[in-house]
Formats: sequence, structure tokens, C-alpha cells
Amino acid sequence: RWHGKGLENHSHRYTGMMIINPFLGSPIWILGVNPATDPYFSDVATLWHCDDLTDVKAGTGTGSWTLRDGASIVTNSHYGASTLSINGGTQNAKIDNTAFHNALLTTNWTLEFFVSVSNTGVLQTLISKGYDVYPVFEMSLDVLADGKLRYSVFPTSSSVASRQSVTSTASIPFAAEWVHIAIVQTNTTVQIYANGTLFCSASLRMAGSAYPFLVGRFYDTAERNQSTAFFDEFRLTKNIARYTGAFTPPNIQFPNS
Repeated sequence: RWHGKGLENHSHRYTGMMIINPFLGSPIWILGVNPATDPYFSDVATLWHCDDLTDVKAGTGTGSWTLRDGASIVTNSHYGASTLSINGGTQNAKIDNTAFHNALLTTNWTLEFFVSVSNTGVLQTLISKGYDVYPVFEMSLDVLADGKLRYSVFPTSSSVASRQSVTSTASIPFAAEWVHIAIVQTNTTVQIYANGTLFCSASLRMAGSAYPFLVGRFYDTAERNQSTAFFDEFRLTKNIARYTGAFTPPNIQFPNS
């Protein structure tokens, strides 16, 4: 059915390109072609292509992306010119601004990115939200040693033992390949997708506080879980559950408008 902002079929939202039928004058939607513009761009809180430190929404400087402890932008790109490299140790990338925090307080939101995990077989944190001066925890997404995804929230933010989590029943085929990850929050339900396939779902919701968002690191003295991976194309969308069923992941850079 046609909604003006995209073509939806019950739980599936497709991306594509609209053309006009020259004989009937009616719109035709060609599936599998990513549009040049994002119909939900006004709700995007963060859009980082990882080509440099510029966030399309937040710009650069205070509150935008920073690279820490040796994390770097390299030319091993997935889409665009470059990508983010996290090579273990304490390396991480960080964003800390009000728009990002407030987006995660909306009823529905979607956080997505691409990742290529270089060092499989060990526990690694892909992303987390917490405070790195004194260990305070809010959210984390981990790849376990067996390749399964674990999404966690921490109701008692000062205690890692308060973790509430959901783990996928199947392993993700990382093995140095690029994988599209999407975390979709709809009310109190969170769904985790990998390459357009739903891998796990649970009734979980983070409290939502002004703690930094980190890529490639979890801050706990006993559980650091550093990543060895490449990351590309971070996008956080407030108010919108972009994916509510199986879908084909984007195959170009996320649009800038």
C-alpha cells in the first residue's frame, strides 16, 4: 500500500525508487534501489559516515564525534571514502550531545550501523552507553565468543551485575565481512537485526540518561570487552521504528537529506 513516504507491506518496509508510469501516469516503486533522500531525515539525530569527524547533524567539535586512545579513520572503506578502525586496547569513538541522548528517550527509535569484526572468537563490545570516568552503565551490544549478539540494559546503572539482556539464538556470520546491525526500539520492545534478519527480541528498555555513547568499548574495570573491528555509517533516528520485519539492508551511504 502507498503511504507517500515509502511502500509498506504489513511488517515490511522497503526501500526503492519511485518512477512515473508513462502510460498511466501512476507511481511505480522499484524495490531494491535506495532513495537519494531519506523521508525520515528530519528525525535523524546522528548521521556519521566515518569519513572524518563530521556528524551530518551535529557538525564537529564539542558534543560531536571524537576518537580516543588510538582509534582512527582509515581508507578501508565500506561506503564512502573511509571508515572507523578500532584495534583493541582502549581504543574507542565517542559522541556526547543532547540530541543523541534525547533521541533515545522517544517511544520509538532506530540505531543502525555497519561493522566488520576482525577478531572473532572472543567477547567484544560493539557499542555501549555509559560514563568512562566512574563506571556507570546504561546499554551495550556485544558479540559473544560464539558469534551471538547480546543486547543489555542496566537498570542499576552503577552495577554491571544489574544487567538485563537478550541473546540471539543463532550466531552472526561476521568473519571479517561487513554486517548491517539495527537496534529498533518500539515502546518497551527492542529488536536486534543483522543483515535484515531479526536475531532477537525482548521486553527491554534503557533508562535514558546523559551518558556518552561509545563505539568499540565497554567501561568496567573487570569487563572491558574491547573490539577489533571496522565500523561505518552510524545513524540514529528518533520517533521512528524503521524496521519492523525482515528487510534488505541499505547498499549505499545513508542520505544526507
